[in-house]
Amino acid sequence: MPKISIIIPVYNSSKYISKCIESILNQTEADFEVLLIDDGSLDGSGNICDRYAVIDSRIRVFHKQNGGVSSARNLGLDNALGEMIFFIDSDDTVDKDYLEKLMIKSDEDYVISGVKILENDFLKPVMTNNEIFSDFNRFWVESRQWWPFMCCLSKKIIDEKHLRYNTDLKMGEDGLFNLLYLSYCKKVRRIQYNGYNYTDNSDSASHKLYLDRLEQQVKLMKELEKYFSKNDLQRMKWDLWNEVINHYEVKGVNSDDENIVSVTKKKLKDTYCSEVFRESLAYIRNEGSLDEKIRSYFMGIYKCKLYSPLIKIIQLMYRLKCKFLNRYGLRSYE
Repeated sequence: MPKISIIIPVYNSSKYISKCIESILNQTEADFEVLLIDDGSLDGSGNICDRYAVIDSRIRVFHKQNGGVSSARNLGLDNALGEMIFFIDSDDTVDKDYLEKLMIKSDEDYVISGVKILENDFLKPVMTNNEIFSDFNRFWVESRQWWPFMCCLSKKIIDEKHLRYNTDLKMGEDGLFNLLYLSYCKKVRRIQYNGYNYTDNSDSASHKLYLDRLEQQVKLMKELEKYFSKNDLQRMKWDLWNEVINHYEVKGVNSDDENIVSVTKKKLKDTYCSEVFRESLAYIRNEGSLDEKIRSYFMGIYKCKLYSPLIKIIQLMYRLKCKFLNRYGLRSYE
């Protein structure tokens, strides 16, 4: 039995998948299996996966009809043989010591690696379940472990708690899975290590406009509220609210298509009026940074003509602050 199972959902990744696989085969830790889940690719990605399976016996390939990344990851979990689970996206790569650095040790249940922008000095390296959930909002600010990668998970917990990705969600399903998994962990280790190399792929879902982004985020929050208290989710609600606003502003309002601009502006107003996300305003007015507190008041009343110029001023102030901190070698932990 392999020590580690690496699950890689593959969909139309022929430009990237070879580099991804090669980075895994070059690992300093060799006791692993790779599960390549071809999710109905149309560009020959499946054939590339098959060729690597012939070259290295540690690689297993599963071909399925296109069902989305969650169904692909679930198929990988159903067939994984290792004690530890790693998820890697097919257009990304990892440094050669990635598995070695992130492996679970002794009584640990979860190892989370760092993200460059979140490598904070106050990051507590080892935490118990009680410490995490005594102030989950703070833990979220420090970690924001929303992605399926950059972490090592215990297959035992996944099997015992029957954890699988929610295939009804089009976005945020990885965050839901991670947070549910985290709630069952007794001991978590966090390391300031950046061995996961994310590829900003222009063909990925993150670059597309989803007019139902608000509805999907509300659906995600409703799912989270089944398992976590509303108080624990206040900071996350604020971040997701801003994520929706940014999505509509960047990918919709700036569109050259007048119809998309018109529809997106309506979606923006719906977002500002969403009761699910407005619940976070009181928390941010007490616990947020200065610019967040200012934004919370304008978000609360929603004055369209005032909001846009205010945000531009806030963004300018933030850029100037970052420029100042970088110039003098200082760091911001807000």
